[in-house]
Amino acid sequence: MALLKSSGSLVLSLSLAFVASGCGEDETAHTGDTATSAGGGPFGSGGSTSSGGSNSTASGGAGGSGGTASGGSGGAAGGPVVPEVPELAFASVALPGAANPTDFAFIPGKTDEFLVTAQPGILFHYRFTSTGVEEVGRASIDDTFYLDGCGLLNVLFDPDFEENRYIYLSRCVELQVTRLSRFTLDDIASLSDTEAEILTIDEPLVEHPWHRFGSMGFEEDGETLWVLHGDMVVAGLAQDRHHKAGSLLRILPNRTEGGSGYEPADGNAFTGDDGDESIYAYGLRSPWRGTRDRLGRFWIGDVGGDKVEEVDLVVRAGQNFGWDVYEGACASECEGVTNPITSFGRASDEPYVLEDPLTEPATKRAIWVGQVYDHPTDRYFGLFNGAVLFGDYFTGWVRRIEADADGNVVSDRSVGHLPRITSWKTGNDGYMYALTLDARLYRATQVVP
Repeated sequence: MALLKSSGSLVLSLSLAFVASGCGEDETAHTGDTATSAGGGPFGSGGSTSSGGSNSTASGGAGGSGGTASGGSGGAAGGPVVPEVPELAFASVALPGAANPTDFAFIPGKTDEFLVTAQPGILFHYRFTSTGVEEVGRASIDDTFYLDGCGLLNVLFDPDFEENRYIYLSRCVELQVTRLSRFTLDDIASLSDTEAEILTIDEPLVEHPWHRFGSMGFEEDGETLWVLHGDMVVAGLAQDRHHKAGSLLRILPNRTEGGSGYEPADGNAFTGDDGDESIYAYGLRSPWRGTRDRLGRFWIGDVGGDKVEEVDLVVRAGQNFGWDVYEGACASECEGVTNPITSFGRASDEPYVLEDPLTEPATKRAIWVGQVYDHPTDRYFGLFNGAVLFGDYFTGWVRRIEADADGNVVSDRSVGHLPRITSWKTGNDGYMYALTLDARLYRATQVVP
């Protein structure tokens, strides 16, 4: 059974070093309660949300959250209005039983079923209904060490899941040990019995349960797995090229039946005595959430220590993002260090804070980066194609960012507001979804005039 440990009050750090005491149920209303619509699932069947003016409530779903009204252009007389400004509204459903949900993924080939990892070591299988969500099944993942930022952290489907039924889960198994394993999803109740260990990171100097596995994904070849891992709160590890902590890793996991382990992927930063051959980029503190874009670049949200939250753009093997020598942009002696593509601090007058009129008062910050939007069924009028969504867990602002082929920012604008996001991904239906710590799944829709 899972190893359950907790401190006195609810303290959640996930794979980053922030403390969220009492982060369960809010005293304020949710930004979007369950929306009902016959025949269209809990969110209805519409592809956009009407705006009724500044800070309006979205229609087409109960409790949706809108932003300011967007400008747009109409087609032929009586035709649909096409919005010109990217702006998101949100409607949500509750996830029964999921305490401290950390990640989710839609089941390949299905638009209404998905898995959710809960930090105490439970994997949930849910299905949308006409009025909300129902639990299909659950698995208790053995040897899950749950404390603060440790626990069951991430879920990923194998590219050939519909044939091999493989999924990947990352978790802490002890205070000093984190593990990425492959499981076979046939009978979810016995899932834990199918574990095949792929990658284990063991550090005897670890004293704190933070900065562990972050986002992961497969590249287009269907074989190369990229995965983020934090520095485990051990000084110097992120700059140690022979240690996997504080790095972006690329590996070839064993995907044969009964097999385990991995091989380093081709094209990584180091070979031989130069460093660990699975490292692609390093110098990261708490790379909790990230994504890979259509150009093969990695966007990483690296949660800061005391000063700066970073979005780091990895464009080549061997880049060093500076931690724990630098936090934020390097100011001196910067040879060999890559600065973030954008960053923000903790002041109340930061531009990102001021540009969101719904920003919630907070002294803490924790950046997240969502999955790049790139889906053949475009639900957003072309306004998000190729863009990366990112935001701040505490203050709640959500932004859209793009970079050109040379890595220069060409667009960075506010598009919505939703606090306490732990994971942001695109569903198989082409909509963007966000998971929040209070066990709700939100669908994002484009606001139209």
